[in-house]
Amino acid sequence: MGFGCRQALTPADDRNQAPETWITAAPQDTITIRDIPGQPPSPPIIGNIPVRFHLYWAGADQDGAVTGFYWAVVETVATPIPGIGIPPLPGPRARDYRFTSRTDSTFIFNVAELSGVRQHAFFIYAVDNAGKPDPTPARFVFEARDRFPPRVLLEAFADGDVFRQTPGGTLFTKDTTYAITDTLNLQTEVSDFVPSVCRLTFRWRGEPRLEGTYVAGYKYKLDETDFVPVDSSVHEKVYPPGAVTAGDKVFTLRAVDQAGGATETTRRFRMNLAPDTWFSGPDPGAFGYTNTGRDRFFEYPPTATEWTVPLTGSLLHRDSVQVLPAARPVRKTFFEIYKNRIYVRSENDTVHLNSWVVLENGGFDQDSPYRIKVSPVDPNPIVLDPGATILQAGPPNGSPVGFRSFIGVAVDPTGSYSTPSFTGLYPLFDPTDPRRAPTISSYWSMTQSGRAFALVRAEDGDGRVVGGLDFTVPDPRALATLVDPPPLGSGGGTQQERNLRQKKVMTFFVNKSPALLPATPNFSPTEGQVLTTRSVDFRLTADDEDPVNPNNPPTRVGGPSTSKLIRFSISFRGLNPAGRDTTIAPLALQRVSTPGSYTVLSYPIPPEVVSANVTIRIEVCDCPQCELLAGQGRCINYDIHVTAPAPPSSSTSSNWVPPGPGSDRAAVEKTP
Repeated sequence: MGFGCRQALTPADDRNQAPETWITAAPQDTITIRDIPGQPPSPPIIGNIPVRFHLYWAGADQDGAVTGFYWAVVETVATPIPGIGIPPLPGPRARDYRFTSRTDSTFIFNVAELSGVRQHAFFIYAVDNAGKPDPTPARFVFEARDRFPPRVLLEAFADGDVFRQTPGGTLFTKDTTYAITDTLNLQTEVSDFVPSVCRLTFRWRGEPRLEGTYVAGYKYKLDETDFVPVDSSVHEKVYPPGAVTAGDKVFTLRAVDQAGGATETTRRFRMNLAPDTWFSGPDPGAFGYTNTGRDRFFEYPPTATEWTVPLTGSLLHRDSVQVLPAARPVRKTFFEIYKNRIYVRSENDTVHLNSWVVLENGGFDQDSPYRIKVSPVDPNPIVLDPGATILQAGPPNGSPVGFRSFIGVAVDPTGSYSTPSFTGLYPLFDPTDPRRAPTISSYWSMTQSGRAFALVRAEDGDGRVVGGLDFTVPDPRALATLVDPPPLGSGGGTQQERNLRQKKVMTFFVNKSPALLPATPNFSPTEGQVLTTRSVDFRLTADDEDPVNPNNPPTRVGGPSTSKLIRFSISFRGLNPAGRDTTIAPLALQRVSTPGSYTVLSYPIPPEVVSANVTIRIEVCDCPQCELLAGQGRCINYDIHVTAPAPPSSSTSSNWVPPGPGSDRAAVEKTP
């Protein structure tokens, strides 16, 4: 057995000191920065630098030499995470580090595309000649800001075939180009309009604005779900006809630089040209209407429930389904249906109260497909008639597919404006649609007395939700009041507004005024009558051509009540004992409702009126409560001048005073 010995291990003695590292030209190191008490600020102050930035660093080793540096850059995410936002900066991983022997370099830091800002951290540590690293890397946290993203220039236009119309109404197509220059602005309305079926072309060019950078690519979006990225060699996008649906559109283009910063520009436009509208009522000379000089009408048997005679030159004829709206002539007339007559009316005529008014229109559309709302299962047999041209859908043909109408009434006697809603679209032949309207024209029941304002808007095949509605006149009453001469309007407006008024707004009056009938036998008093006493015999007769009696209302629209109601009010005007012009309205003679005749014998002229010349005013109304129920009817005043003998001398006493509270009459004094 032998014995041996083992030499003891020499203890490791690493006397190599680690190098030190400094960032010498950058915003202050966020590790070493301190506030006045010497504590690191919380949160740390984050500095800002441009995306292209020249960094300098240095290192030292007390017992050797620095042979190089390892550096790394980390950054936050480019876009916030839903529900979380921007998370904190991550730390660098080993694979993030790059080696360099240099002591400076120019970096281009990434930024978020939309904001042009992104937070980063730069780490760097030195390594000495023995391979030992600095255990405490230098670091600074900063936000890179892209203050000079690329400049982008965008040109946009649309071109395609659209319909045009000659002054004589002939249609033709023409290839037309539309420039698109409007940009997205939430404070303004869209101002550029292009055809609903056209080729859209967008051309662009990007230019860097920061030296040492370049345009890396582009992103665009129109109807696409997400932005489409393309490289910097692409400078155009063309959408062929039919590739983009009608409606309000915004084309967005971004020019992206190598840092990820972008400049965005837009082009806003409406892809649909709105249709035009005009009145195309009956031609008074195209049919054998009865012409009384006052009225022009067609009369059918009173027992008939409808007429069977086609009215040539109107849409109450087979033309209604054979003549497209664009081919209908401009004619500012309309129909009124009352009792068993169909009247031809025009601007500012008066129609009967409780009548039907029929509006017929034409229209023109430059671009939209003819998508008329007709279902083959509609119960109206006309939808299957091959000759019913307007009920057959097809490509663009220059016509709108229908209309929406409105008639507002400034009611008597106040002038307040009664404004129903616009109708739904017509024609609409579809039994499954609750808005079904199987008519070519628009029918309105006129049940309020006053001045009516009619407006019709054409709608194209793309529909009103995408701008396919004629909205050139927002308010027909406002336009007519501006343009019409006094006393109906102010006589103002531009030439364009006057043209719109003439073409698109129809006005007429509703309610034939009640009439006093002084030619009736035994009517009294008469104009110029010389009285033998200071009393008056009233034997009054009046008539109403279109009575609507609230106590006996009509059974249907299109006819009168079976009984009439005439309301009389009587007043006296002359000089009072003080020589002032005075009107006296005895309460017993006010608002007396009768079927049409009113008799009061030997009613004394009020003693407050002492002059020989007396004016008797008779107010005749076709409504019992005109003042309380606006639109119920209308009142007309008639003045009859009579001469009476002088009153007894006591009536002219200087002690006379006008009637006061509690009197059976009302007095109104006027200074002569």
